[in-house]
Amino acid sequence: MLMADRQTTGGYPKIAQIITADLHRVAQLGPKQSIHFEIVTIKQAEQAYFQLEQQLRLLETLLQN
Repeated sequence: MLMADRQTTGGYPKIAQIITADLHRVAQLGPKQSIHFEIVTIKQAEQAYFQLEQQLRLLETLLQN
């Protein structure tokens, strides 16, 4: 998986994309940990992102109190 510190030249095939809502999980994977990909629609990816945003807002509110 190529993250923010990938090479800038490009030219590599892109066989899959990780949805934004799951990037934080992928970024914390350790060496030799497995990962499972699922095919999702754009609508499902957007719903997952909005759910994550709601959870983060709730957490922020709880932490402020």
